[in-house]
Amino acid sequence: MPNIIEIKKYPRFKNSFKIVFDNDSVIIIDAETIVKFVLKKDLFLNDEEFEKILKHSNSNRVMSYSLYLISQRSYSKKSLSDKLISKGFLQEDIDRVIARLVELNYIND
Repeated sequence: MPNIIEIKKYPRFKNSFKIVFDNDSVIIIDAETIVKFVLKKDLFLNDEEFEKILKHSNSNRVMSYSLYLISQRSYSKKSLSDKLISKGFLQEDIDRVIARLVELNYIND
């Protein structure tokens, strides 16, 4: 993966940022991921670091959306999983988040 040339606020999603690389590729990640991985301009990311960052950011997005959903009404594990799948999230991220929500007793089938 190339160098980061720009990090700027992404207005469509709260606490999200757009990262632009010198090969014109772009990703959208959350603020917590930027802080955790100390992402900044002119930072070079190898493929392993890049994948780790994306995985962490995707899990955060699934968790945030899941918390939003369960704050609106009760969901079973299955109905929440179906809803998250319909939004295009990856099954492995969904499984990890649902397990954490069960652990926190936010979902109780």
